[in-house]
Amino acid sequence: MADTVKWVEVVSAEGEPLPGFEQPVPSHWLGTDLLPPGAKKKGRSSSSSSSSAPSGDSNPPADPNPVPAKSTSRADLEKYAVEHGGMTEEQAKGYGNADELHAALVAAKAAKS
Repeated sequence: MADTVKWVEVVSAEGEPLPGFEQPVPSHWLGTDLLPPGAKKKGRSSSSSSSSAPSGDSNPPADPNPVPAKSTSRADLEKYAVEHGGMTEEQAKGYGNADELHAALVAAKAAKS
Protein backbone atom coordinates (compact mmCIF):
# COMPACT_ATOMS: atom_id res chain seq x y z
CA MET A 1 0.00 0.00 0.00
CA ALA A 2 2.36 2.62 -1.29
CA ASP A 3 0.04 5.53 -2.03
CA THR A 4 -2.53 7.13 0.23
CA VAL A 5 -5.89 7.83 -1.37
CA LYS A 6 -7.03 11.44 -1.02
CA TRP A 7 -10.80 11.71 -0.59
CA VAL A 8 -12.69 14.76 -1.88
CA GLU A 9 -16.29 15.91 -1.91
CA VAL A 10 -17.69 16.61 -5.37
CA VAL A 11 -20.46 18.87 -6.63
CA SER A 12 -21.97 19.77 -9.99
CA ALA A 13 -20.57 22.61 -12.09
CA GLU A 14 -23.20 24.81 -10.42
CA GLY A 15 -22.02 23.82 -6.94
CA GLU A 16 -25.06 21.63 -6.22
CA PRO A 17 -24.81 18.18 -4.58
CA LEU A 18 -24.60 15.27 -7.02
CA PRO A 19 -27.15 12.49 -6.41
CA GLY A 20 -25.30 9.27 -5.64
CA PHE A 21 -22.09 11.10 -4.71
CA GLU A 22 -23.01 12.47 -1.27
CA GLN A 23 -19.95 10.81 0.29
CA PRO A 24 -16.36 11.71 -0.65
CA VAL A 25 -14.78 9.95 -3.62
CA PRO A 26 -11.11 9.28 -4.46
CA SER A 27 -9.56 12.46 -5.86
CA HIS A 28 -8.18 10.58 -8.87
CA TRP A 29 -11.79 10.20 -10.08
CA LEU A 30 -11.91 13.94 -10.90
CA GLY A 31 -11.85 14.51 -14.65
CA THR A 32 -12.70 10.89 -15.49
CA ASP A 33 -15.86 9.20 -16.71
CA LEU A 34 -16.38 7.82 -13.17
CA LEU A 35 -18.15 11.08 -12.31
CA PRO A 36 -20.89 12.95 -14.19
CA PRO A 37 -19.72 15.56 -16.72
CA GLY A 38 -18.94 18.88 -15.02
CA ALA A 39 -18.37 17.35 -11.58
CA LYS A 40 -15.75 19.24 -9.60
CA LYS A 41 -14.13 19.26 -6.19
CA LYS A 42 -16.29 20.98 -3.61
CA GLY A 43 -14.74 24.26 -2.58
CA ARG A 44 -15.66 27.31 -0.61
CA SER A 45 -17.57 29.93 -2.50
CA SER A 46 -16.15 33.40 -2.04
CA SER A 47 -19.66 34.85 -2.07
CA SER A 48 -21.19 32.47 0.47
CA SER A 49 -19.41 33.72 3.57
CA SER A 50 -17.56 36.76 4.76
CA SER A 51 -13.96 36.83 5.90
CA SER A 52 -14.92 37.71 9.46
CA ALA A 53 -14.24 35.45 12.42
CA PRO A 54 -16.42 32.33 12.57
CA SER A 55 -19.56 32.61 14.66
CA GLY A 56 -20.46 30.24 17.48
CA ASP A 57 -23.37 28.73 15.55
CA SER A 58 -21.30 27.59 12.57
CA ASN A 59 -21.23 23.98 11.44
CA PRO A 60 -18.89 21.63 13.28
CA PRO A 61 -15.65 20.80 11.48
CA ALA A 62 -15.93 18.18 8.77
CA ASP A 63 -14.70 14.66 9.47
CA PRO A 64 -11.15 14.50 8.08
CA ASN A 65 -11.61 10.83 7.11
CA PRO A 66 -15.27 10.28 6.17
CA VAL A 67 -16.40 6.88 4.96
CA PRO A 68 -16.14 6.85 1.15
CA ALA A 69 -19.18 6.67 -1.12
CA LYS A 70 -20.93 3.34 -1.55
CA SER A 71 -19.97 3.45 -5.24
CA THR A 72 -16.25 3.39 -4.36
CA SER A 73 -14.29 0.40 -5.69
CA ARG A 74 -13.71 -2.63 -3.47
CA ALA A 75 -9.96 -2.02 -3.54
CA ASP A 76 -10.35 1.60 -2.40
CA LEU A 77 -12.80 0.55 0.35
CA GLU A 78 -10.30 -2.04 1.59
CA LYS A 79 -7.54 0.58 1.56
CA TYR A 80 -9.72 2.99 3.57
CA ALA A 81 -10.68 0.19 6.01
CA VAL A 82 -7.02 -0.50 6.77
CA GLU A 83 -5.85 3.14 6.86
CA HIS A 84 -8.82 4.74 8.64
CA GLY A 85 -11.28 2.03 9.64
CA GLY A 86 -9.16 0.17 12.17
CA MET A 87 -9.22 -3.11 10.23
CA THR A 88 -6.41 -5.40 9.22
CA GLU A 89 -6.02 -6.18 5.54
CA GLU A 90 -7.33 -9.70 6.19
CA GLN A 91 -10.44 -8.36 7.96
CA ALA A 92 -11.18 -5.97 5.10
CA LYS A 93 -10.79 -8.73 2.51
CA GLY A 94 -12.99 -11.05 4.60
CA TYR A 95 -16.24 -9.30 3.68
CA GLY A 96 -18.30 -11.04 1.01
CA ASN A 97 -18.65 -7.99 -1.22
CA ALA A 98 -18.07 -4.24 -1.34
CA ASP A 99 -21.59 -3.46 -0.04
CA GLU A 100 -20.97 -5.50 3.12
CA LEU A 101 -17.58 -3.85 3.66
CA HIS A 102 -19.10 -0.38 3.14
CA ALA A 103 -21.91 -1.16 5.61
CA ALA A 104 -19.37 -2.32 8.20
CA LEU A 105 -17.34 0.88 7.76
CA VAL A 106 -20.45 3.06 8.14
CA ALA A 107 -21.53 1.14 11.26
CA ALA A 108 -18.06 1.40 12.80
CA LYS A 109 -17.93 5.14 12.10
CA ALA A 110 -21.39 5.63 13.64
CA ALA A 111 -20.38 3.67 16.73
CA LYS A 112 -17.44 6.04 17.27
CA SER A 113 -19.72 9.10 17.17
